[in-house]
Amino acid sequence: MKIKILTVWYNESFLAPFFLKHYDYTDEIYVLLDSDTDDDTREILKKSDNVKIEEFTFPDMMDDSIKADHINRVVKKIKSDWIYVLDADEFIFPPNFEPPHKFLNRIKENVVIARMWQVYRHINDKDLDINKNSVVLQRRHGDENRETGINAAYCKPIIVKPPIDFDFLYGNHQLIGNNFEVAKETFDGAHWSMADLNFALDRRIKGRRERQSKHNLETGMTYHQHEVTEESLRKECDLHKNDPKLF
Repeated sequence: MKIKILTVWYNESFLAPFFLKHYDYTDEIYVLLDSDTDDDTREILKKSDNVKIEEFTFPDMMDDSIKADHINRVVKKIKSDWIYVLDADEFIFPPNFEPPHKFLNRIKENVVIARMWQVYRHINDKDLDINKNSVVLQRRHGDENRETGINAAYCKPIIVKPPIDFDFLYGNHQLIGNNFEVAKETFDGAHWSMADLNFALDRRIKGRRERQSKHNLETGMTYHQHEVTEESLRKECDLHKNDPKLF
């Protein structure tokens, strides 16, 4: 069984090593790389044998409609048994850490939902360390809610079986079309958007808030990134520093 990944990146030099390590069991990681990337992301990706890079350019910075168009174009041409369609801060895994190949081998439907928790640095957590054996076990605390509010948007139909005759809506939160069936079994996952304040400040302010296209701002796409501030991010992390262990 082949498992491949499709992901869209801009300046992900911090997350890249963790992402590549967590998904080192996959056959290929196809990265649609924003050509405005100006950190070490390219160099990190080129060191991995299972990475394929395609660069593209947004005409007016980050535009979620254009991003969705690229995802839908590429996902239909990838040849694989299963494809994960992910963001760089999404670390998914089967419940109880069952081997992904074993889990997917029994799935008859062509879509699996990944139900991600919002994870944060617990007061007792150490710095993220790429040399530790496990990636996801370094951030196991967070918000227990996966069902309501914006958290529910991170229960995403992002594990799909070709041929792909349907489309992803922006953010990969929903599918449109009639030729898909969603499995009852689901993956778990950890959403690392706020897994550590140090990288979140740079990534969400400079890499997200300050790169929203006019179209995104006018339509409200990725609205949760539009008004983040250093103060709001620090406050959010502080509120979650004593969260329970999730997995």
